[in-house]
This record gives sequence, structure tokens and C-alpha cells, in this order.
Amino acid sequence: GYLSIFCNLFLFGIKLFLAIISQSIALLADAFHTLMDVATSGIVILGFKLSQKPADAEHPFGHGRAETISSLLIAFLIGLVGIEFLKSSIGRLYNSEELMVDPRMIIIIVATIVIKEIMARVSHEMGELIESDILKGDAVHHRSDMLSSLLVVVGLIGVRLGWPELDSFMGIGVSLFILYTGYELARNAVDELLGKPPTKE
Repeated sequence: GYLSIFCNLFLFGIKLFLAIISQSIALLADAFHTLMDVATSGIVILGFKLSQKPADAEHPFGHGRAETISSLLIAFLIGLVGIEFLKSSIGRLYNSEELMVDPRMIIIIVATIVIKEIMARVSHEMGELIESDILKGDAVHHRSDMLSSLLVVVGLIGVRLGWPELDSFMGIGVSLFILYTGYELARNAVDELLGKPPTKE
């Protein structure tokens, strides 16, 4: 969890810097998508810490659902970010700005994709090792961030080839990824709060 937070903050800084230089709305949305992974990794850490806290008189069933409530709050914030970037990306279609895309930017974003895939595999393997659904879920978030970065690469290449509007379309795509991430997080949290049946094991 801590490794995930450190790596995502590092990647967020890189993407934000490149987004400011290039004025790419898709890259800016992708940067904040990466920042959202910091929050979900924080839930992972919170979940493990709360699971160790014993039940007490006021909470006879333990404190595990505090993690679920945190998930629901973060899902709401992710949804707000997704909606704002969706509006900005659509607005950019009608009010285009001059974009500055250097080939080195594309190479750096491709490198971040490789890092996110490694993070996804590590989280998934750790989740399999200790049978943790939270870690497996974190791996899914890493992979969705990786896919949104692929859209950014397509957009940046399009800008280089003379299709600046492609950046706006990719921005819409990344925004939809962000909204889907928030939806999945909220759906799982609501399922937990409503109560899911125990597994046969």
C-alpha cells in the first residue's frame, strides 16, 4: 500500500508537469486519475489497520465497515473529478488551444504505463498470496489507470500528426475511465454496507 502511494504520487507529479507544459486536457485528466489511485491505496492501508482493531462494546462486529464508508466517500470525490474533466474535455472541442507535444513526452508516458503494469501485477500477486480482495481491487485500479494512459498516448500522437481535437476525445475517454472507477468503488462499498452473504468457506 505504501509503495503504491509513493509510486502514484511520483507518477502524478510527472504527468501533471507534462500536462502543464503540453496543455493536454487528456494528460491532465490522466494525472488526476493517477492521484485517485493514491486515495484507493490509502483505503488498502486503512483496511488492514482497521481489521486488526478488536471489537468493543459499541462495535461488537468490529470496525471493518469504516473502510467501506471511506471507500464510498472517495468514490463520490472520484465522480466529481470525472464529471469536471468530462465537461472540460467537451468544452475543449469547441474552444481548442494550441498544444505543445514533444516526442519525449510520449516516451515518458509509455514508461509510466510500464510502471503501472508492474504495480498492477505486484498488487494482484500479493492479493493472491494473502487472499486479499482489497489488494486485488487495487490492482484493477492500477490497470484502469494504465489503460487511460494508453488513451493519452493516442491523443498525443494524434496532436503530433496534426489532429489536435483527438486530445479532447481522449480526454473524454479518460474522464469516462475515472467515472467508471468511481462507480465500481461505490458499488462495492454499497454491497458491503447492505451486507453480502458469507462464502461457503
